[in-house]
Amino acid sequence: MSDIGALVVASPFIPLVGIVAASIAIVPYRTATLGPRMLFAMFAVVIGAMFASFKGLSPVSVNAGFLGACILISLWPLYYVIRARAARTLEGAVEIAPPFAGRWRCAAGGPLKELNHHVGSAPEQFAYDFYVPNALGWPALPWARTNEAYLAYGKDVLAPADGTVMRVVDGQPEGSPPRSAPEGEKKPAGNHVVIQIEGGFLVLAHLKPGSVVVKSGQHLRRGDRIASCGNSGRSTMPHLHIHLQQKPGAGKGKGVPLVFRDARGRRAAPVTGEFLIA
Repeated sequence: MSDIGALVVASPFIPLVGIVAASIAIVPYRTATLGPRMLFAMFAVVIGAMFASFKGLSPVSVNAGFLGACILISLWPLYYVIRARAARTLEGAVEIAPPFAGRWRCAAGGPLKELNHHVGSAPEQFAYDFYVPNALGWPALPWARTNEAYLAYGKDVLAPADGTVMRVVDGQPEGSPPRSAPEGEKKPAGNHVVIQIEGGFLVLAHLKPGSVVVKSGQHLRRGDRIASCGNSGRSTMPHLHIHLQQKPGAGKGKGVPLVFRDARGRRAAPVTGEFLIA
């Protein structure tokens, strides 16, 4: 073996390939609660592998063990996904159509706080965030810093059920990924529309400025265009937030469970990482 080959095998370079693979697997499940824990665990394993290499331990055993650990780390989120799937319930939920066309991915959804940061908020406890995935399942490439780089940006937001528009907010500025707009902390929903449907008040949030085409009091039919997906409010990337609540003001009252009727006619309550096709 050449000196360069020996250096590669005996160094953390090969384990780092595993850490990248694990990172790719984890990206769809990264949330405010789960993500930092994952990154910390990976960082700790990398340091451990480097320390073992410096101590002269067998490179083969160290690297094989490290790669095995990366696989286990990348599978760890699946534990939460399995739990969330088992805990979700479709009975008693208000059924609506997806508020978009095509194939979208759930960025936050389900009954566990580890996968859905909305769970701790009473009005939003059953909320969902959706984005349009690329070939890797990501909302955009990791280095994207403009809203236009995200596939969901500008996509049509549709009325998911018949109802009456109760509130319209438009004209609020957008942030630039990965930062929210300065107004986002005080006005987290950003540009949004509230629709009264059978079962409660539906909130569609983070809409693109100037894109809302409905007005208060207007009656909507399922499939009517409402606005375009954007990145306004407390949002770090273009996506669509949707939840059902008991009161008309965004973020008011208790949340109401939602279930979607997908393109195949099935009732779906996606958890983080799952796809919804309209």
